[in-house]
Amino acid sequence: MQKSCRPGPFSVSRTWGLSLMVLGEFPSGVICLRAAFAIDLAPIFHRPGPLICSRRREQRLSHRREEPRYKRACNPGGLEKTPEAKMRMIFVVLLSLLAAGPALAAVQLPNGTQDPEAIPGVVVSNGTRDIAKAWLIAPTARYPHFVRGQEYEPSGLRVVSAKGRVITLMLGENFVFEDRIARLADLDGDGRDEIIVVLTSSERGSALAAYALEGGQLVLKARTPFIGMAFRWLNPAGIADYDGDGQLDVALVQKPHLSKQFEIWTIENGTFVRFASVPDISNHHNGAPETGLSASADFDGDGIDDIAVLSGDYSTLRILGFTSRQSREIARYPLPAQATGDFLLTRLAGGWQLKIPLSGGEIFEVNISE
Repeated sequence: MQKSCRPGPFSVSRTWGLSLMVLGEFPSGVICLRAAFAIDLAPIFHRPGPLICSRRREQRLSHRREEPRYKRACNPGGLEKTPEAKMRMIFVVLLSLLAAGPALAAVQLPNGTQDPEAIPGVVVSNGTRDIAKAWLIAPTARYPHFVRGQEYEPSGLRVVSAKGRVITLMLGENFVFEDRIARLADLDGDGRDEIIVVLTSSERGSALAAYALEGGQLVLKARTPFIGMAFRWLNPAGIADYDGDGQLDVALVQKPHLSKQFEIWTIENGTFVRFASVPDISNHHNGAPETGLSASADFDGDGIDDIAVLSGDYSTLRILGFTSRQSREIARYPLPAQATGDFLLTRLAGGWQLKIPLSGGEIFEVNISE
């Protein structure tokens, strides 16, 4: 007949869950490892209380001074490890996790496509400077403009730093990102990336905004003026060095369905400054999801980037250059039908090829020699 044991009336039993986080920095980034253990810590802080065994009704009231490494339990279930032995096992496990860190670090880096808060069909931008990845999150319907025909706009921005840290920015209730891409580019030449997005106010319409990582947080670094009225939007057209000064610029179209004004902005002394403006240009059809109706490249071979855009009625392809911040038309190509889809740019020997989807389903192709 086996003994049946139960704690005496004055015994103390505490099982604590120990959650440990180990941070280790490795060449591939920072890895965060978690390990959880449930251990009985009561014997460390309290002496064991009385133990009553029902077979003989014996009560153990005295305690031995020395604690053996293993002790025999009253219930004959084998050996029970002491708290000291358990702690040694925990440290062995942690050391093993640290040793495996370099192999695991690559898979620990968050990926925007697996983020449950990411917008539908999220596009993740990859960087090589202080920001490794950037994407838009938290879709909301609180700003019912929906120029893309999709009934949501992002209300947050999330990045992964080059060291593997995840940083999130959430906008206030009166703002959204009327955009689908968190573009990464070093606009001011400081060696760090800015995140370029369309920031929209529910009262003042859209603006071009550049965010940056400062002090471990995402902060607004520069912004163009808001258009000035709700439900007025701008669409970025390209990021390149359009004037040849060695610094990246941002091309955009203000109100591509209304005034259709093409502009180029650059950052000077921490502020966006406009240096070019061309009328009657568009790069978007109202209600369409396609926003890439433009392409940037050195089309004329002078060593400075140019831009291919559409006329305001979508019937003409225009190649524009801005050397020394003076706008000029490099070439013009009439289209057999309205352009409707994103441009596809391919490098050729001695030039470029542009493919442009048209309203009838055809693809217009043009080869541009440098």
